[in-house]
Amino acid sequence: MGSELASWNEWNHETSLDWHLLGEPRHRAIELLVGELNRLYRGERALHELDADPAGFRWLDADDAERSLLLFDRRSTDDHHVVCHLAPPVSRSSGGRTAVDAPDAMRRRFVS
Repeated sequence: MGSELASWNEWNHETSLDWHLLGEPRHRAIELLVGELNRLYRGERALHELDADPAGFRWLDADDAERSLLLFDRRSTDDHHVVCHLAPPVSRSSGGRTAVDAPDAMRRRFVS
């Protein structure tokens, strides 16, 4: 609760959230990032529609420790796909390729 504030303190039910942190640019940036991710999650049914069904998730690459890369596919009931490519910036810019079934049909939706 309140993680979108990027608080330094653990949540405490005895006190209010650290709303004052939103006055600091780095904390405000995290709040905006979380909001953008939430909009993406709500807008892309492949990210949530089959959460409780193993058919909604498939690892594409979970073994690339050298590049610190994780690549997975989420899908909806009508076979709409979202491929999630998670890597540190140095890995993303290294020119390495990833195996995706239909790379021409892909478009970038979120980069941080």
